[in-house]
Amino acid sequence: MNILIATDGSLSAMASIETLKTRSCTNDTSIHIISVYDPYDFCPFGRSFTKTDAQKAANNALESLKDCSYSKSSEIVSGSPAQKILESAKSQQADMLFIGAHSQPEWHKPFLGGVAQTILQKSGCPVTIIRTATDGNYRPEKRYLICTDSTAGSADSWIFKKTHIWNTSGEFLILNVVEPPVEHGSENPKVDAEMFMEALNNRHTQMTQLVENEVAYIKGLFPNASINGQAVEALDALDAILETAQSWQADLIVMNPHQRKGIDKFLIASVSEEVAKHAYCSVEIVR
Repeated sequence: MNILIATDGSLSAMASIETLKTRSCTNDTSIHIISVYDPYDFCPFGRSFTKTDAQKAANNALESLKDCSYSKSSEIVSGSPAQKILESAKSQQADMLFIGAHSQPEWHKPFLGGVAQTILQKSGCPVTIIRTATDGNYRPEKRYLICTDSTAGSADSWIFKKTHIWNTSGEFLILNVVEPPVEHGSENPKVDAEMFMEALNNRHTQMTQLVENEVAYIKGLFPNASINGQAVEALDALDAILETAQSWQADLIVMNPHQRKGIDKFLIASVSEEVAKHAYCSVEIVR
């Protein structure tokens, strides 16, 4: 398994290292560190990220990984950070890309703007965006919120057929957001209301069954984990996911923007990006 970690020495970038150290990597795992400095990046209210800073960030990352038995390498690159990271992911044939949610220095770029957002949109491999706890420290991964949709068997058809390295003794919550069915108007409002409620109940029953099937599937893979499922009715999938993550105190939200095709695929991708922007915890986008 090839893992690429992009670092600028920020707290969230170093938290990426700590996160990886707690995951269950295979013996043939190869870790590549990349640190990119932009010689044309001008910071009017502070100091720009220089080649020396990039070298220091990469060295610190390697030092933090010194006790890991995996193959490790690093590179210092000059240019556009997003472009160079994406190029490295392709050349390294990365199976997973880790990047911090905040840039260095923390206030220099918009929240999940610039580099992280571009990588999230254009990466061909799974991307894990790491956020620190509110005190700036590393947030241990113990609770995983897996977001699925109405696609039959969506969890076992994408998440667990990819190479993943989560804590298999952690806690998993499978979340399926049930959106209201499309209303078909007629001349009888009472009949319309009855048909709508019947369609909503049928959809909820179907989604609940899908969640139960997915929970059973994952329990077969992770027998030591705590696994539960939940189907919730909501007008806004984004709000439902963020609220569930907050109330359940998730450490990682897992989503896949490519479960559907056409306009549905576009909408799912938009929700994934918005979750990555606004979630208080780390987010993994599976491709």
